[in-house]
Amino acid sequence: MTVIIENEDAVQYVLDAKGNKTAVLIPIELWNQRKEWTNPFEQEPVFSPKKYRGILKGKAFSGREEETTMRDEWL
Repeated sequence: MTVIIENEDAVQYVLDAKGNKTAVLIPIELWNQRKEWTNPFEQEPVFSPKKYRGILKGKAFSGREEETTMRDEWL
């Protein structure tokens, strides 16, 4: 294992005996900055049922009746 250090403030690469990069060492300051960036995979999905939970509460709406009506339309 060989560690190449180009700059103490920069990313460091770990190389195997053949010179292939096998790992990366990242300075903690850069890592902390990176953690603050938004990860697109952690964002809320486009449709989230949580946003709409309870919006019909107290209204004259019955989900069961709607479901039955829609199913009757299919027959």
